[in-house]
This record gives sequence, C-alpha cells and structure tokens, in this order.
Amino acid sequence: MASALSLSERTVKGYMTLLMQKLRARNRLEAVIAVQGLSQAATLRGDIENDTLSGPFG
Repeated sequence: MASALSLSERTVKGYMTLLMQKLRARNRLEAVIAVQGLSQAATLRGDIENDTLSGPFG
C-alpha cells in the first residue's frame, strides 16, 4: 500500500494507528467494520450519493 501511495511504510502505519484510534478499533477488521457502518449510516441519511466513500480510506 505504501509504495502505491508513494509513502513510506512508517507513514502508512502511523495513519493506520490514528485511524484505528479515531474509530476505537482494536484491529484492522474492527476498523473495516466501523467504516462500513459509517458508510451505511451516511447513505441512509443521504450524505453519500452512490454508496461509496471518497478520499484516502474509501
């Protein structure tokens, strides 16, 4: 993932750590499940038009 984004592995690990803290996830699987839940909630509210997230984590 790091090379595809032209970032160092350490930078990606740092981003993942911050993301997991914000999502209160203990591991990557919990982070994925949390993001899916947020995406569904946003779709139901009409925040997202086509059921996909944009940005670096979507």
